[in-house]
Amino acid sequence: MKNYMPSRSVVNDFPVASIPHWVLDNKFITPNAICVYLALSRFIDSEGRCTPSRKQLVKASGLDTHTVEIALGILENYVGAIEHLERRGSSNAYFVHNRFAPVSNREIREQ
Repeated sequence: MKNYMPSRSVVNDFPVASIPHWVLDNKFITPNAICVYLALSRFIDSEGRCTPSRKQLVKASGLDTHTVEIALGILENYVGAIEHLERRGSSNAYFVHNRFAPVSNREIREQ
């Protein structure tokens, strides 16, 4: 049987979002936070940064604005999966940790 490997253009047309195990294994993660993490992942650039509006996150996650706000707080303050980047006079910007756990998250998991 022939092994199928899609061409680069096919891969780019059908992007895949994944959740690192250290995010899923965190004791503070919630189903809504997972939805928002995946929604953020749809917007990240090659460096892990993204600038979606709240409206875009609400639409991409299927959650209401208040629930998205709570999930963002959980992802940033308890899980360590994202960092809110300060931007003056512009939309929100985030850095999404999608490879390795940040040091602060490793410390939380050890407790």
